[in-house]
Amino acid sequence: MSNEFYKTNNVKLLKGDCIKILDNIEKDSIDMIFADPPYFLSSGGITCKSGKIAKVDKNGKVTGVKAGKTTVYAVTEDGQNLICQVEVKENKYTDKVIASSDLGYKEWGINVYKASFDKSGNLVMTARVAYNGSGRMACMKNVKITVKDENGKTVGVYKTSRKNVTVLGYSTKDVKFVIKKSALKKKKFDLRNSSIVEDATGHGYNN
Repeated sequence: MSNEFYKTNNVKLLKGDCIKILDNIEKDSIDMIFADPPYFLSSGGITCKSGKIAKVDKNGKVTGVKAGKTTVYAVTEDGQNLICQVEVKENKYTDKVIASSDLGYKEWGINVYKASFDKSGNLVMTARVAYNGSGRMACMKNVKITVKDENGKTVGVYKTSRKNVTVLGYSTKDVKFVIKKSALKKKKFDLRNSSIVEDATGHGYNN
């Protein structure tokens, strides 16, 4: 065999990709497989090419670690080799960005269009505030932003009676809102499939 690395009367060493070589070896003829990780390890027949992107538990469940692409290899009990390309997307919430032209005259609007967790686990939301009128908008009143997870359960709420923000007439401005990690009902959840609802009862403006 071309993969022979060392051979004596009682021992034969084969060097190469063990997953590929095993397909060409006589059944029940191997006493030991020695391989650089990851090959089997404690994953019940599942191995992952790069644990930096995704990890696989002994039940075969793939969990994303960080954004990127990787390859997951699986070996079934009957010796079949399975390969799956995995792409892990960033855990970020995204939505449409409003414009002042979307509103009626002297109307204003607010919409959270992106959100993500910072390094401390706080939820940082960026909202676009739009004002379609003359003069300028000076503040928002009774602001409430509700965050719900993929199951529709409320996981966090931002509330303030007044938020000062100056938006010139017929324009927009981005405003950040933060829900502290300690105020979140769930410390980790999928932002990609979450929903964020904004509410405010009024605003102040100057001519």
